[in-house]
Amino acid sequence: TFKRATLWLGGQRVKGTNKWEWTDGRPVKYTRWNRGEPNNANNNENCIQFYSNGGGYSGKWNDYPCHVSEHGVCEIWLKDTRLNEKDMKLTEVDAKMN
Repeated sequence: TFKRATLWLGGQRVKGTNKWEWTDGRPVKYTRWNRGEPNNANNNENCIQFYSNGGGYSGKWNDYPCHVSEHGVCEIWLKDTRLNEKDMKLTEVDAKMN
């Protein structure tokens, strides 16, 4: 559990709606909003913030103003590195040694 942390998750409100999307345009399907969120306080909370206070609200989401600076979380897609039979070109000698 985090003691106290806030992070920008890379999500934002689709302009003029109550729908959310990631920075790459994919819709936000999974949510973990804190109770009463998103509430769009002052009509300017259009980004998704991860919030943890180390208590009962650990790991919840909050909508907050996009101009507020936060550390961010990145998602990195890795290429599948599993080998298949085509990648393995064993000689008869290699096969006997293994």
